[in-house]
Amino acid sequence: MKYKTPQYKRIEQDLNEKIASGYYGVGNSLPTEQELGKQYGVSRVTVRKALDNLVARDLLIRTPGVGTFVKQAPSCPAPKADLCGFTAEMEAMGRKTATELEVFEVIRASENIAHLLEISEGALIYHFRRRRLADGRVLMLEDTFMSVDKYPDISIKVLTGSKYRYFEHVLGKKPVVNEQQILPVLATKEVAEIFGINFNTPILKIANVTRFADGEIMDYTEDTLNSPYYPLNYIKR
Repeated sequence: MKYKTPQYKRIEQDLNEKIASGYYGVGNSLPTEQELGKQYGVSRVTVRKALDNLVARDLLIRTPGVGTFVKQAPSCPAPKADLCGFTAEMEAMGRKTATELEVFEVIRASENIAHLLEISEGALIYHFRRRRLADGRVLMLEDTFMSVDKYPDISIKVLTGSKYRYFEHVLGKKPVVNEQQILPVLATKEVAEIFGINFNTPILKIANVTRFADGEIMDYTEDTLNSPYYPLNYIKR
């Protein structure tokens, strides 16, 4: 397999994901540089460069003569007054994001979706399905429903970028409230193949209703998370 990113960066990203998923928990020791070199098929120098970066990011700590240990897990940057969208979250972690639009259609709102969007049943709505990627890995699948009447200018260009940035910087409407229902589910064969995980792996599905400061609903979205590589982190204050 050929990688577009340098080998040390690939190793750094993989270790970052394993720490985030709990594969290497806080306080656990990592394999030696020699063992990691054999595991990834690279030199100790390459491994050391990846570990140096994780130490600099304060995720690992070295104890001379003892080993390298997990200091803390990566998480979404400390929350601001506004919501942290996927793109902003990943970019703050130094990860390269991409969005693949699978479905973009205009349909009639069912009774349930109309209730969630607080619009009339049968009203025109957008339905779009997106894959959200970071460093080439699919971390999230999104199914979103949004009123056509309220937001008539939604386009494919908007949906292949950051939805939050479009609303904030183009429409001047900042999402501030995210009402969530979190459900544990098992990965279907289709989802497992997309995520690169085993069939029936426990993952999370989140149903979101996002609102602006005036209470108006932006959208209703169902997010399926690649939980082994994209854990859900909360900070309570």
